[in-house]
Amino acid sequence: MCQLAVDYSHIIAYIIFIMSSDIKERFAKKLASMRKERGLSQEELALLCGIDRTYVGRIERMERTPSLVVLQKLADGFEVSLTELLTFD
Repeated sequence: MCQLAVDYSHIIAYIIFIMSSDIKERFAKKLASMRKERGLSQEELALLCGIDRTYVGRIERMERTPSLVVLQKLADGFEVSLTELLTFD
């Protein structure tokens, strides 16, 4: 797949993410689930991803909406693609 198409799909996913509280809630649950499956505390995940230790909790509590940069850092920390991070069951 061409890089432009991949970037475009990420942008669309992010716009949907920002606009919908349902998506925000689903992402918060997925983040917490992925973190717990790997046996990580919020602080450990934050250190692994290079983000502030309190930020993970704020995302999980839906107090903050992560930027594309933070989403990529989370994906990198989990060693998954951004697409996988933003795919919900």
